[in-house]
Amino acid sequence: SAGIRDRLIATSSGVTHQHGPQGAHAHGDVAFTTWLDPTQALAQADAIRQALVHRLPDQQAIIDANSVRLKADLADIDKQLQDALAPVVGSAVLASHPIYQYLGRRYDLEIIPFLWEPATAPPEDDWPALERVAKERSIGWMLWEGAPDPATRRRLEDLGLRVVVFAPAMNVPASGDFISVMRANAENLRRAGQ
Repeated sequence: SAGIRDRLIATSSGVTHQHGPQGAHAHGDVAFTTWLDPTQALAQADAIRQALVHRLPDQQAIIDANSVRLKADLADIDKQLQDALAPVVGSAVLASHPIYQYLGRRYDLEIIPFLWEPATAPPEDDWPALERVAKERSIGWMLWEGAPDPATRRRLEDLGLRVVVFAPAMNVPASGDFISVMRANAENLRRAGQ
């Protein structure tokens, strides 16, 4: 990410949270999901391509061919995300987690995050703030890194919020790869905009 250092987003503080029994942690003072902006993912991929060619010069033809395919895939994903997010461009969107900063910046969205985990019922004390901000800002979407539990989904839908699963691709997926995850995310957004 050294090549995109000037495009990194500083956060006000590293929010401490946990993803389960592993314990509490923070992600630091820089938003880390840089790849949620496909143009930044492309810059990172190019830096990796250069490093691989430097280390494996005899494999340059294969590396370059794969790079061409990846660039095409990332450009296509960028277009799919632009089209899918067109209904909410310039507006606010809720998020279950503070991980969508680069997505928001790339596609002109104001991301209003909470700290809610998909498999856990949100704290009852958080609901009034969510309801207030959703009503005041006329927000219609909430991004989730995974499908929320059914009771939470029903409660959000009762508030007029569309639940949109947008997996941040932070880990190796159970099936597919980064490209297939991002294509599925774009499709989820497209369906929400219909």
